[in-house]
Amino acid sequence: MNHLHWQEYMLEAQSAYEKGAFGTAVSLYQRALEVALEPDERLELAEQATMQVATCHRLAGFWREMAEPAFELRYLKLASELVTALVPQCPNPQCEALIDVLGCCRAALLAFLKRHPNPEIARLIQTQDRVQGCELIGRFRLN
Repeated sequence: MNHLHWQEYMLEAQSAYEKGAFGTAVSLYQRALEVALEPDERLELAEQATMQVATCHRLAGFWREMAEPAFELRYLKLASELVTALVPQCPNPQCEALIDVLGCCRAALLAFLKRHPNPEIARLIQTQDRVQGCELIGRFRLN
């Protein structure tokens, strides 16, 4: 049910924005983000994350149009954090395959991207099978 409320808020916010009711638009976008951030066991994790990130991008776009770069950056950063939180973290920070910025190795990132909610991205990543230098995977294959 959350996704239906989220969708309604997003559509109403867009309509309000187009009518020049900017206060109403930002309030509705904020409400949509609040709904998207509420856990909903009926939704797949990727679907809920897509709702959250899409709302953040809409809010960032809204603030960009309002010439408020600090607020735009705040929502872009939140979207980035939401995506990064989905990527499995590697327990071995000394691994040579670790991507420091994400906190995961290339193998974990590829596995995550193969399940990307955007089917085009997931399809492009399916052909990437090369995982080199991941100590965790190397140990697993030896055992």
